[in-house]
Amino acid sequence: MKKTNITLSICCPVHNEEGNLKELIKRIQKTINPLFKRDWELLLINDGSNDNSKKIIKKLQNKHSHLILVNHKKNKGEAAAWATAFKKAKGKIIVILAADLQSPPEEIPKLLDVVFKKGYDVGTGRRVQRKDGLFYWLATRILNLYTSLFFGLKGIRDVSSSFFAVKTNFIKNLQLLENNHRYILAIFKQRGASIKEVPFKHCPRLWGKAHYSKFKSVTAIPEIFRFTVRYYQNTFK
Repeated sequence: MKKTNITLSICCPVHNEEGNLKELIKRIQKTINPLFKRDWELLLINDGSNDNSKKIIKKLQNKHSHLILVNHKKNKGEAAAWATAFKKAKGKIIVILAADLQSPPEEIPKLLDVVFKKGYDVGTGRRVQRKDGLFYWLATRILNLYTSLFFGLKGIRDVSSSFFAVKTNFIKNLQLLENNHRYILAIFKQRGASIKEVPFKHCPRLWGKAHYSKFKSVTAIPEIFRFTVRYYQNTFK
């Protein structure tokens, strides 16, 4: 299918998600096809998977005309996968969605309504009934408090859901240093975006292993301070 006049780009970073891909694509197609017909695309950014993820995506491309494979030869991390998605996506609106199915594809229309119907620049999801344990819930609460105090993200109760819809003009020429993607809502705010949060039911991971760890949460402490310095230097405007 020739990709012209694309309205919506759904972008999913993929790293060793072979057991989730068929279900992910099927559920996205079922949710989005009735809304957008032909003028949307699904980008799966294979971030150096060492399982059968790439092979499965290539095979599924024969069945799904919307599906585009973007391949990293080696694992570069989630920030690099987002950066690739931002560069390659052709839609006027971009949705970032994890491939692990913990953020249900069926919730995408809620984010799109925030942008298309309510007029916000960003629709972001807030996880309710979280399925990733007390430690990560507490870490998120601390991060939420920090971002409210230092970045003015008041009223946003889940700044790290990594599930959002954003107008393309807010990601143009965006440099994601280190793990700046973790603070993407603060970046959007500095770029002048209006942001609205909507709740969605968080689901347990049914296949594969989580890519987050307690160690990563601890190492994020000096990282967020470095981000804060860049933020107050107006790096992202």
